[in-house]
Amino acid sequence: MPYEITGFLDGGTVEISTEPNISTIYGGGHICHSSLVMQTNPMATLSYQNGETSQRMNVVLTEKVDMSKVDPNSFRALIIAPDEDANMDFEITLTTIRDALYLKGISYQELLGKNANWENISVALKGNNLNYVYWIGHTNSQINEERTKIRKIVTQEGIHRTNFKCWDKRKFWSGYSLGKIFSFLKSDGPPELPQIDSLPQDWESRGHSMYSLGLWKTKKIKEFWAVGCESGLEWENAGQPVYVNGLPINDMAVAVGTYYKDQQGNYVHVYMGTRVPVWFGYLIEQLADFPSAVAHIIKRHANNHRLDDALITGPNGSNEHIAIWGRESLDERSIQWWPINTRTDWIYFY
Repeated sequence: MPYEITGFLDGGTVEISTEPNISTIYGGGHICHSSLVMQTNPMATLSYQNGETSQRMNVVLTEKVDMSKVDPNSFRALIIAPDEDANMDFEITLTTIRDALYLKGISYQELLGKNANWENISVALKGNNLNYVYWIGHTNSQINEERTKIRKIVTQEGIHRTNFKCWDKRKFWSGYSLGKIFSFLKSDGPPELPQIDSLPQDWESRGHSMYSLGLWKTKKIKEFWAVGCESGLEWENAGQPVYVNGLPINDMAVAVGTYYKDQQGNYVHVYMGTRVPVWFGYLIEQLADFPSAVAHIIKRHANNHRLDDALITGPNGSNEHIAIWGRESLDERSIQWWPINTRTDWIYFY
């Protein structure tokens, strides 16, 4: 299958290698590397050198997806994973998600790497038959905060608005730039919520809004898994926690429509997020086994177990259990479901 790597190099040299033994070296300017790769899991190796600075990385090659040419009603599940490095760290999680969907006969669409751009995402999430979403990559509960380098402890608060990294197609240049999808923007936030803080810099104009997709109206998503850093914290606004009907809320869970009640008045859809920085788990002993723990929870859930049971019995061994639930108290847990009072004991995967 033919693959193409494009980009722009403003200094130094970069070598791109793909099988079968095709290597190209660039000394600056636009990059366009094409190769016919005959592998089941195609990879490319990029080596960069600029003076004493050097870096080497492996990149998974994926087919280009254009959702304008795909029927958004042709799948029931969506896997979104914008970060190639996170995808490698969470490979066991991604593989288990695919296996679970195959086991249940659930059709799915993948948006990996640069395919996870706003144009594709905004179309895919509006499919009428979409019930399950798995988002893996960079997420955050706030923006413009300051943190310690290693353990990512907040030293100065930013603006609290849950956001997911995505990609944006450049208007005048080839390639993509970093984008963010916020739960909502100040211009389109839910009218029943208090006056919303303005996002810093120009994010109110160039950021994207999950709320704008109208998922909170259709409420078709049964499970939305946001596997990234601090995607499931209580939402704060103007420096204060936000409560609705006396309970805390998560702003992204509101935006994706999991605040859904059945005829008996019970919350039976769920948004699964995290309370802590989880991606760099190898720097935080408690979270080193987080990717495999989440994988085993999803596997257990797919094997006809209720979500509450899967959360407890899914983690394999004490290390995975600690990665999810902490060492001593529930306050140390890394995972969080929304609504806070959702009936996880009623949620099956089918």
